[in-house]
Amino acid sequence: MTWASANTGVATIGAPAGLASGSAVGTSSISATLNTLSGSTLLGVTPLSLCDINGAGRYTVIDVQLMINQALGMSPPVNDLNGDGVVNVAEVQVVLNAAMNQGCTPQTAGTVARR
Repeated sequence: MTWASANTGVATIGAPAGLASGSAVGTSSISATLNTLSGSTLLGVTPLSLCDINGAGRYTVIDVQLMINQALGMSPPVNDLNGDGVVNVAEVQVVLNAAMNQGCTPQTAGTVARR
């Protein structure tokens, strides 16, 4: 069987099993062919959550750097994760935690984390 992704920037197909892996947010047509039979489907890759700042479908140091840039005013503050009206160290910490596989859990404005 032959597998293919029409948009390898969004999804790739592992041989020989045909396992699809998302590599960026978007859609790709995934097709399979065996002799004279073929079929296809549309695969959608969505952002993980608010912490996926660059929309790559995974949390990385790039997301952390983009959030740091916003907190320092080097880029527009468009990712106010906790809804407090500013992008600061609180959002940087949330994205850093996500990149370290600790989850994306921003506290909304007016809430307090309890231990």
